[in-house]
Amino acid sequence: MFFLYISFVFPISHSLNEINASYIINNTERYPVFIKLWATWCHHCKAFNPVWEELSSNEYYNDKVLFAEIECESNRKLCNTFEGQNFPRVYWYDISNHTFVRYHGERTISHINRFIEKQMRFPLIEYNETMHDSYTSSLNISTIFHFKIPKDDQKSLEIAKQVATLFRGSESRFFISNTPDSLKPELESQISPEISEYYSGEWTVGALFDFVVHRSLPFHTDMNGYVLKHLETYSISSLVSVNRGNYPNYSTSIPKHFASRYITSKINCTASQWFCRYTSIDKGDPAQLFVLFDWKARLFWVYEGENTVDSISSWFASIDSKSIRGSGPGTGLLSNVLQAYYDQKASGQTGSTYLMFIPMIIAVFLIFCTFDSTPKLKKLNIKPKTE
Repeated sequence: MFFLYISFVFPISHSLNEINASYIINNTERYPVFIKLWATWCHHCKAFNPVWEELSSNEYYNDKVLFAEIECESNRKLCNTFEGQNFPRVYWYDISNHTFVRYHGERTISHINRFIEKQMRFPLIEYNETMHDSYTSSLNISTIFHFKIPKDDQKSLEIAKQVATLFRGSESRFFISNTPDSLKPELESQISPEISEYYSGEWTVGALFDFVVHRSLPFHTDMNGYVLKHLETYSISSLVSVNRGNYPNYSTSIPKHFASRYITSKINCTASQWFCRYTSIDKGDPAQLFVLFDWKARLFWVYEGENTVDSISSWFASIDSKSIRGSGPGTGLLSNVLQAYYDQKASGQTGSTYLMFIPMIIAVFLIFCTFDSTPKLKKLNIKPKTE
């Protein structure tokens, strides 16, 4: 008990092993546990250490959350009980229903604090009108979904809880408030202080899920690994605003118009050269252009027309009808070879990229020669005998 008392008074991150893991995770005080899995050789783990130390030493979480970590080289059997392979991995353990929730968001103090707040008030946060400005001021970190449900509408409430549960590992927050019994349930999404949208379809888990997926990231968010993971997980595309140099501002008028259709993101070619090299737009004019990026299909389309809503809408229609082919490695027969080529481009190693195609060219040539040298059977012209 003294061990647990010290941990609650002075929040620290406890090192777990096969002996003490069950004791801490299923603690008698019934505190949820935030768990980090890491490895000694992992440089991403080292970069994450200062963030984890600041979180675990935050007195705000005293008597609210336990922090723990597992070094996976020394505790492989214990680590194998958690899903995933990469490091570091972070999980929230909800002791009330014995559920592990993997955190999929960005590994920064502000993002993780929002995630913890969400878990402590899961599944739906009671909406407080006086806190509206506070909620919207953090929309650059996580989007908001506000369910407005009649007090006695238990069916709609259960559907809302199911939808929130499907996105429990994300950063999006789900609020709940009551409306007069005479009204239908509503769902409002906010991806920025200026952009909100009401759901107008059928009130089902599947339909609401699709609505939330396309609005789960803040408007014009920075393109990063978290965004790529979201695009790949849910098989959706992002409209990327590309700044090709050190220009002070992005124009957001075009992305705002299409924010209800696509995840909108932005990237600077100077700060994040990989994307601009990958899409071959690291040089030239104009200063800003747009890319439709489908990370799941490994395809992209670069817009080179006039920056008007009508012109870009026509471009999207051409992509949808497949009259404009995407660039990139794709997911076809040669995708693995092409992916290596694009990865080398993204890393700036363009000098030797052509070498990887030599084995493929030789293989095609040998196949052609094999077919060409195959003996041809002569066609026999046999006439039937006549009596």
